[in-house]
Amino acid sequence: MGNTNIISLIDGLEIPYRLSEIVISYLLSLMLPADKHTLTNAEKISGKANSLFTNLLDNLNVPIIALNRAARRKIAKVMKLRRPLCKGAPWSIAIIIDSTLHERSTRHTENSQKFNHGKGYVLGHQWTNAAILINDELIPLPPIPFYTIDECKDRNKEYRTEHEKIINFIRTMSLPDLLGEDCASEIVVLTDSGYDNNDIQNAIAKRGMSYVASIKTTRKIFINKSNASEIAEYFKDGRRPCKTVKLRVDGKNKKWRCYAIKQQEGTLKGSKRIVKLVCSKRSNGKMKFLSCSKSELDAKIIIALYQRRWEIELFHKAIKSYLGLEDAGLHSFDRLHAHVLWVYTAFILINELPCKAKKIGIKKRQEFLVLSIQSKNIKSILKKSTQINGLANVKKHCLSVIQCQRNGLYNVDRMFKR
Repeated sequence: MGNTNIISLIDGLEIPYRLSEIVISYLLSLMLPADKHTLTNAEKISGKANSLFTNLLDNLNVPIIALNRAARRKIAKVMKLRRPLCKGAPWSIAIIIDSTLHERSTRHTENSQKFNHGKGYVLGHQWTNAAILINDELIPLPPIPFYTIDECKDRNKEYRTEHEKIINFIRTMSLPDLLGEDCASEIVVLTDSGYDNNDIQNAIAKRGMSYVASIKTTRKIFINKSNASEIAEYFKDGRRPCKTVKLRVDGKNKKWRCYAIKQQEGTLKGSKRIVKLVCSKRSNGKMKFLSCSKSELDAKIIIALYQRRWEIELFHKAIKSYLGLEDAGLHSFDRLHAHVLWVYTAFILINELPCKAKKIGIKKRQEFLVLSIQSKNIKSILKKSTQINGLANVKKHCLSVIQCQRNGLYNVDRMFKR
């Protein structure tokens, strides 16, 4: 294929030469806008047999290596120009940990289970994500799959809870390999209340990193060696001084958001480490309780840092809405895992496309990709028209494109000549 933009992005991902063409076709099928990013859609776009994409998804090693290489290449670019995550913050790198639920796409999908979404139950799969945030760039790492007890028995694996897998990830993560240098003091881990766990927090501290975490309303705290009390009850007694802060947000309607905050130094039950405890209340009455391992940090900076956690929610929305995370109708969980890895790789690559405006969403980038394809097609037509019998060849080419559109095909091989 003659798409130099995509080929240049694929270079360096250590993809075997025999698979390079089918990988480019599959990534293009994910990156181009479509109603459903299925294997059938990839077949229509590329004109290649469906079985080739099925065989591609049978190999987990290729997408894992490709995603790791793409992530490290992106990290190497932004590490050179890294800056504080927000004004006054002592950290320039954030590791955001969060999970997303993936509804099953077929009735008999392997390894599916019921998960509580917060607003009800979802039958499907869970992926625990660890993403690197440097400057304004979110770079996803390979997700941690969740295996049910029955699936672990079938695979002869030891069953581990999500928290145990996260602790193992933090302990075994190689910072020099990931970031190019051991800069643990520049890293803050951002988590929501679902990961309010002493073992996770202790694992972060042992690696020399810091954390800003949302904690549960029932979490027991100690203030000045007094009796343990729930953090929600402690901050609701009306005795703590309250101040209002205004923080900038990236919203369409609002540029600023006001918070009523209270702060106090203390310790969490089960830990001897002194932390900064923060209670923030928004104008709509919603309250959030945060803890930060740096007790000397101001509450305003802690809230501003926790706001950056929202970047991973935008990532989840992008891969589900525009890149087809939930679209592939696959029975095998290993194939589904490979599909998810390719979706994450497509997210990194589409954000590397050379666009005039850097801060644009995935939808706009997809439109840019379509326009670049169309412009290359127009240039090839103009070039053909100057050749011998050029007008006849152009007419034949246009008729073939019209026939493809009538048949519901969007054939990339016809648009790009070798």
